[in-house]
Amino acid sequence: MKTKSKIILGSLAMVTLLGVSSCNSAAENVTEAQQDVNEANQALDEANREYLEDIAEYRIATADDITYNDSLILDLKSRSKVSGKKTNPEHDQEIADLESRNAEMKKKMDEYEGDGPDNWTKFKEEFAHDMQELGTALRDLTKNNKD
Repeated sequence: MKTKSKIILGSLAMVTLLGVSSCNSAAENVTEAQQDVNEANQALDEANREYLEDIAEYRIATADDITYNDSLILDLKSRSKVSGKKTNPEHDQEIADLESRNAEMKKKMDEYEGDGPDNWTKFKEEFAHDMQELGTALRDLTKNNKD
């Protein structure tokens, strides 16, 4: 009987030990999971901060580009008035169209509301493309006006 008691007592001790060790593992798992959540939240906050900073920096850069375009447009308008030549209605219409496009680009940038990094990337690519086309058209018109 002593042997049977020892086996039962040993088995009971092992079951108790397994139960206690598994409780510690669960507590450790909860702690580790909480740390993972905190790290993920910090990473998300950092990414959101960088996203908002990118928007702010891009707004400043595009404002400078739009201001530069405004100065080119103003220069084109003043050259056509100063030249003393009869103004070309088509040339004046091109200038007016470019001025309108520049104003639309400014409005588009001013009205953009951040709606996520994926949409921001798409918006920024399209906006940069449109600004590049506008800049090229203005430079081409400026070159043609000098000739």
